[in-house]
Amino acid sequence: MKLTTPNIRPLSLILSVLGPLSLAAQVSFDGTYEQDFNSLPLFEGSSGTETFNFTNNSTLQGWYSSIGSGLNEGRSSGGSAASTGSIYNWGRNANRALGTFDSNGYGGDTEYFGVQLVNNSGASISGVSLEYVIEKWRNDVNETTWTLEYLVTSSTSNEIAANGYSTVTGSSISTTSASAGGANGDWSGNQTDFDLSIEGLNWQEGDSLWLRWTNDQPQNGGGFGLDDLSVSAIPEPEMSGLFLLLAPLLFLVRRSRR
Repeated sequence: MKLTTPNIRPLSLILSVLGPLSLAAQVSFDGTYEQDFNSLPLFEGSSGTETFNFTNNSTLQGWYSSIGSGLNEGRSSGGSAASTGSIYNWGRNANRALGTFDSNGYGGDTEYFGVQLVNNSGASISGVSLEYVIEKWRNDVNETTWTLEYLVTSSTSNEIAANGYSTVTGSSISTTSASAGGANGDWSGNQTDFDLSIEGLNWQEGDSLWLRWTNDQPQNGGGFGLDDLSVSAIPEPEMSGLFLLLAPLLFLVRRSRR
């Protein structure tokens, strides 16, 4: 009897196509995540703007904005001529920052942008530490305030504008200036470093942690950019797992010394 080997090439082809699509739909969090935004389009100069398309969960994997419906007009700007727009890709060189800005303001509304992280660490995560920099790229006479919020959910939908978020303590920042004009966000005097933590998360394996920055910008308000984001689990899943493995051994050692 002649044995035949099943033809698995069609299945392999299907998996090769579906695999990348499923991975592109999320940021897999294994205990750490970093984003410096330097993959955004480069625009060099001390003034002027260039347009670029920002697409949710595509331009930057896992990043979303509440402005528009998926496809957002954006600007790549050196800061001096930032007058209208939505998603802003700030910077005077290859060091980029991401933000939301519109010189006409949001009419009393609040806009959001942020990232979805899916817990694939193999363990429940009770807290995360956050480090990031807020850079001022546009001066104006009215106050703009940004605040960081978070949400843990089992939903796989776009939750960037959902209800139920909590505010991260110590994350609010506001800007005012005597006159309108561009600002150099690369200058240390226009940068604010944040080192924060979120505890009591109960972030289960497979669930999502959403981090979003809120912007209530009025007309003639200043413009911020986010840079150098780093997120780490507290404690890191590998260390907590190691402790669980070693705990019985430590108990036996202590008993043997009595």
